[in-house]
Amino acid sequence: MVQITRLWGKWLAAAMMTGLASLIVASLALAQSHYHPLPGPVRAPQSPDVGDNALATSGPVVLTAQEQAILARKQYLAQEFALVQAGKISSLQFQRDWTSFVQSIGATSQVAMSTPHTALCPITRSGANLTKCDLGPHTIKLPQESQINRYYCGPAAVEEALIALHATRGPRGENLLAAPFPATGQHILAGPDYLATDLNIGTNWWSGVVPHTLNAWQGSHYYVAINGPDMGGYFSLNTYIRDLMLDVAAGRPILGGVRMDPTPSEPHLIGFPTNQRHYHWISIMGYSRNGDETIYADSVHGDTQFWWWAENVPAYGTVSTETVMYPLLGTYGYVW
Repeated sequence: MVQITRLWGKWLAAAMMTGLASLIVASLALAQSHYHPLPGPVRAPQSPDVGDNALATSGPVVLTAQEQAILARKQYLAQEFALVQAGKISSLQFQRDWTSFVQSIGATSQVAMSTPHTALCPITRSGANLTKCDLGPHTIKLPQESQINRYYCGPAAVEEALIALHATRGPRGENLLAAPFPATGQHILAGPDYLATDLNIGTNWWSGVVPHTLNAWQGSHYYVAINGPDMGGYFSLNTYIRDLMLDVAAGRPILGGVRMDPTPSEPHLIGFPTNQRHYHWISIMGYSRNGDETIYADSVHGDTQFWWWAENVPAYGTVSTETVMYPLLGTYGYVW
């Protein structure tokens, strides 16, 4: 190396005599800029905040009077369904109430409710003898798909849910399953008529575009948002579990908007770095252990072209409801 340096020094001195110094200096700078002392891929530095920019700046959803009424009725039905699971009321009573509800919101005959064949435990966070419970898992058949860019977690999660709901034809005749899949569907949903993801560089919470899109593609008013504590709303752990159990039994995924803070001690979805803040949409498709665990699909899986750590993110994850999913949903809320 010393010998090479001396040779370059001699050449540079000679070049100065001939007026070529500037050319050689430029050549040296170019060579150094392309020189990497360690072989292998170079990872671009990540921003402190990663993911959905529109979600990051969102405020609360303001429900209409109709949406407030639907939310109240669904929460009543979720409580009633929990009583059926606990064996405290007749399933026939619940079925009558459920049928009346789905007819009132314009749902199709494809919406059906069935209680599990094996008894579930009463929903409780203490004192339950889980060895006598139906531990599950109870899941909806939902296809995980990878988001096609850094801020399409919303379109990917909504498309997953619509496919699970067999609602792949849009109000204007759009086809989510058209080739190339899943890019076509995600682009359709990201457009101004639905999630407006392209316009906002993300899918926001405050405008209610997620429940509105899910409802538009189904031709009903089933889905409604519930604000989390950070949005000025509130739902208890048991409320979330009851809502989750009702929607899973009805074959309807839940959509969640989550924020993960750059603190290792705070909850994170599986595989996400704990030293960054992440804003993300996920589709929740099931539960196990009587609701103690939540099962979800993650659109970051398969996206190593955007984030090197995506290799650590599973297509489907199972996390503690109480210590992970419930606090994560507390930032924005969930759509059910």
